[in-house]
Amino acid sequence: MTSSNACNATMGAVGAALALALACGGGSDAPPDVSAQDVREEAREAVEAAAAYAAAQRDELVERARETVDEAQRETNEARRELADLPQAARDRLAGAIDRVERAGEALGDELEALERTGEQSWETTQQRVSDALDEMAEARREVMAALADERSDQARDS
Repeated sequence: MTSSNACNATMGAVGAALALALACGGGSDAPPDVSAQDVREEAREAVEAAAAYAAAQRDELVERARETVDEAQRETNEARRELADLPQAARDRLAGAIDRVERAGEALGDELEALERTGEQSWETTQQRVSDALDEMAEARREVMAALADERSDQARDS
């Protein structure tokens, strides 16, 4: 569920609580079964549940991003170890791909910091930026792996 869905769920819960209060109190001279305090409590619980869900989603995204950064660092370290043994053209291509991964990692780190500071209002925007940064990191990692695979293929063919 996205943060907008969580917000919609919260608003739905608040609306349902209000409708229940009106239904219980309307059309009858009998005192309502649901008090204003009950409605406020239900609304508060719904808001708390939505906030807890959004926080869990944010934490999950942060964890996924950190895992991606760790994997990318391992991959680029492996690529650097192979760099010296490659022909110049392959070294240049791989070095460019490694630079892209490093830039993507820096951008992702910046977005993670923003995500950790974000409030509920800017959560959706920040979530999208982190997602975009993760996409860039994935593309950069694929570029590194493709450069390595191409060179390994060329070396195997030349052997």
